[in-house]
Amino acid sequence: MKAILFDLDGTLARMDVRLVEPIAQALEVELGRRPEDEAVGEPLRELLGNIGAKSKFKVLKIVWSIGVSVNLNFFKNVRFLARAIRNYNRSKYTFELIDGAEKNIRWALDNTKVAVVTSASRKAVNSAMEQIPILREIEVVVTDDDVDRPKPDPQPIHIACEKLGVDAKDTLYIGDLTVDVISGRVAGCKTIAFLGQYAKFTESLILEQNPDIVVSDHEELSKVLSDLR
Repeated sequence: MKAILFDLDGTLARMDVRLVEPIAQALEVELGRRPEDEAVGEPLRELLGNIGAKSKFKVLKIVWSIGVSVNLNFFKNVRFLARAIRNYNRSKYTFELIDGAEKNIRWALDNTKVAVVTSASRKAVNSAMEQIPILREIEVVVTDDDVDRPKPDPQPIHIACEKLGVDAKDTLYIGDLTVDVISGRVAGCKTIAFLGQYAKFTESLILEQNPDIVVSDHEELSKVLSDLR
């Protein structure tokens, strides 16, 4: 491999901090208890599967469907939606690395060319770099603002490969969602599906896309990367 491309949210950075927890906290207020994961599983799976879509209304629709799935009445669901969006707006520029991610970023930086290919905005990525110093060492970052056609289109991968001066067939793309696997595969990369925290909602969909390798966490990813030497 001449280059390793990483997705950001859910692969390097915790998705629950930015996206899932704000919704869960808003729902907890309306329910008076912490919602069961299974109660919001299907809407959450749809939400995770649609990350990167440029329509903000799609996310609003999915958040609304979460309220419907737990039987909130209309007025409670309106309150839930408004609170979820407020929570999200407060947290959307907060980033924390997943356990073990820094070790794997460092390995990649020491052994090959590296890029981040993400559906996050440029503003969000700049915030991530302020909070996570090792991200500043990465040569190339392709954000949602840099593309006309987001993942699952291969355009983000092609842009990253062009900037790194490598051919997609000589790269490895690591991501946690179906859009990542599809984008990497169509671009011609080898793909690693990183199942991570929300595997029970995403694993079956990811496996349908036939990634080259599947890992559960960064400990498993570290072993795979070591074998590349």
